[in-house]
Amino acid sequence: MAKPSEHFVPARQRVLQQRYREAPEQAWISDHARAVEGDASDSFHGDVEPANNGGQRWRYGIHRAVGGDHDVPNPGDLLCAAQAACLHSTTRMLAEWLDVEIINAEVAVSAEVDVQAPSWSTHRCR
Repeated sequence: MAKPSEHFVPARQRVLQQRYREAPEQAWISDHARAVEGDASDSFHGDVEPANNGGQRWRYGIHRAVGGDHDVPNPGDLLCAAQAACLHSTTRMLAEWLDVEIINAEVAVSAEVDVQAPSWSTHRCR
């Protein structure tokens, strides 16, 4: 990853830092996404629509470990991707702030989940 000739991150963020010092409540952000039904006859697939994506939807599926086809990213894959993107972009912005050249940066995120039914699902509620 080449070092940019201009430092866009510090230039943009200095303005924001000043704004947030003057009005800290403006530093609070809220991100959004919604899951929507794709094909009503297919419980193993759906669409997710992240905010700021021009209404485009991403297809998701269910992991084979819980009966899905695992033919498209599943919710765990999407969560790992979001975490990887967050860490990758933060690292790159900090490097620019510190005037550090990153030759190559890759972030890999993995998750492990026990997909067995939770114990509460086998008990009757009283």
